[in-house]
Amino acid sequence: MLFSQLGIEKMPEKFVMLPAHARRRRVELERRMSRLREFAETFPENRIEWGDKKRGFITSGVSYLYVKEAFPESSILKLGMAYPFPDRMIRDFAAAVDELFIVEELDPFIEMHVKAMGIACRGKELIPVMGELNSHIVRKSITGETAGELFDPVPTPMRPPNLCAGCPHRGIFHAISKLKVFVAGDIGCYTLAALKPLSSMDSCVCMGASIGTAFGMEKALGRDALARSLP
Repeated sequence: MLFSQLGIEKMPEKFVMLPAHARRRRVELERRMSRLREFAETFPENRIEWGDKKRGFITSGVSYLYVKEAFPESSILKLGMAYPFPDRMIRDFAAAVDELFIVEELDPFIEMHVKAMGIACRGKELIPVMGELNSHIVRKSITGETAGELFDPVPTPMRPPNLCAGCPHRGIFHAISKLKVFVAGDIGCYTLAALKPLSSMDSCVCMGASIGTAFGMEKALGRDALARSLP
């Protein structure tokens, strides 16, 4: 792409990460990270909400809300800036509570860092590593209590994902589905065309992979073989 009209300065040593350039840029990266670590210690969205110090929680994002609902009386360190970590704040908080829990969805990103700091805590041995959390799951995982749910689950009908009403992709994929061909697709909302009733996408790897996949099929199978697959 050309950006000469925008007045952007050519700086390949900054924008082209050849090994020689990358080594120099790494120095600047470490300087930035050092400044960010200091910033994280005083960033107001990294905050401690003191309560009962029997249990302390370190959490971030929507998991913070689940902890607040499940343990409103407890002390919480909320990380509004998840990386880099405010290590001094974490150490001070951990030292002030009797038992430390890390509550986060999916992978133990915060937990691994806290444990790497040598701080005893409990996390994914209690909190599920798959799926979304909610207040009930958080409380049950830590206390074993099954009573006191916020609401009773309500069964809902299945609603398979589909392309939006009026989406122009619908007509295109409907036409493609009539051809009965193998369709190499890209990632995006239109990947839903792989599902019924359209059923008109047969491969999807990543953005832009459709062209490479189709070209590879031609190389592997031959253009004649592909042409014979057409109705």
